[in-house]
Amino acid sequence: MNCDAAQRRLLAGERPDRPTDDVRRHLDGCPVCRLLGRRLVQVERQIGLLPVPPSFAKDAFVRRFGRSAAPVVLHGPIPWPTPVKERGLRKLSLAVAIAAVLAVFAIGLWSWPHHFEPTPPTAPTWLVQARNQFRHAKALPTPRERVEKLSALATDLQNQARAMTLAGKVEDLASLTTFYSDLVGGHLAAHARTLSAAERGVVLNDVAKSLVYAESEFSRLAAEPANAATAESLRRLALAAGDGGRHIRELLKGSA
Repeated sequence: MNCDAAQRRLLAGERPDRPTDDVRRHLDGCPVCRLLGRRLVQVERQIGLLPVPPSFAKDAFVRRFGRSAAPVVLHGPIPWPTPVKERGLRKLSLAVAIAAVLAVFAIGLWSWPHHFEPTPPTAPTWLVQARNQFRHAKALPTPRERVEKLSALATDLQNQARAMTLAGKVEDLASLTTFYSDLVGGHLAAHARTLSAAERGVVLNDVAKSLVYAESEFSRLAAEPANAATAESLRRLALAAGDGGRHIRELLKGSA
């Protein structure tokens, strides 16, 4: 028996670990075919151990397979034999070869982490814009410019909070409330304290009026029929505007 016949018999057999006597005799004297037989036995044993990725990682699994699997290149025409039996053996050989490629890939996958983290959600547009405006305000050269820019951002957030309330965007409103409270209660008041006495009277009057109006508006909206989460966010907004307004008015009194 030559190598070609022995290899076809190995590929076509259901149990490569149990070759027929004539194939076994050939393997005893042929290291090349013996190595093929060992690899086929390995493939058979590894297929049952292939990990099944979790359902939420299907897309990531497919992307990794697409990047990792090397294309099979066939050089020249394949001389398919005429007899039906030989043609079937060739097809079976090709199927086993493909299974071997998949098994090798899966063994590599087995060494990767089995837990695929889902892609974190993208931040909403309003939050991205608010963060950009906040960074721009803090980078301005003078205290007056910083306070005016932060106050304009606070006013913009107040308008967006009203729109979110009317649209029923509960989660966005809760996120905006946290951002607004930190802005008005912390950064705006802190930068306002860096203004000179002369600048405070010019700049802070309008800031104080805006915060007083916001406190009144949010308190009114919180008293109207709404779900509990929206009402809680509106009460927190009113409290933040009220506290920020009191800090600004105290600075105005100190500069008078």
